[in-house]
Amino acid sequence: MARRFAVIGLGHFGSSLASALTARNAEVLAIDNSMERLDDVKEHVAHTIRLDSTEERALRGLGLQEMDGVVVAIGDDFEATLLTVSQLQKLGIHRIIVRATTPVHERILDHLGITEIIMPSVETAERLSNSLMMEGVVNSLALGSDYTIMEVNAPEWMLGTSLQELRIREKYAKKQRSRGEGF
Repeated sequence: MARRFAVIGLGHFGSSLASALTARNAEVLAIDNSMERLDDVKEHVAHTIRLDSTEERALRGLGLQEMDGVVVAIGDDFEATLLTVSQLQKLGIHRIIVRATTPVHERILDHLGITEIIMPSVETAERLSNSLMMEGVVNSLALGSDYTIMEVNAPEWMLGTSLQELRIREKYAKKQRSRGEGF
């Protein structure tokens, strides 16, 4: 069964997210108060609806409680973001993901009990800085402050060789054990 998400706010980030989720076979309900923005994404998502997300009555009949998550991607109007989040909490939405544009916005959302706050510009800058500073890094994902998963280009000498033949664990575990580290 396809995962279902609502994306509220279809600026550049929201519309890109809605399209990316659809490309991954999710069923997306795209919500905005601008018909022009809805027209821009209607070919890429399952459903579009024009409404004011700050009004509880407007949100009530959308079945948002059955969604796997609701993403609030309103960028330019933080008051509208706060009012929308408040209405979603009032409706009992179990997973609310909110875009913050400044550290102050992030702190306020944290005080409201939002546990999934994203700051796309900061996260993108982190990934880009990793790829610029570490040769061969294609992409990275921070897992808290202590761990990062990185996608790297394999050195030429590894190409065409199986992991078993490379014996990476065998070669590098010895070095880490001698330094007192685990592998």
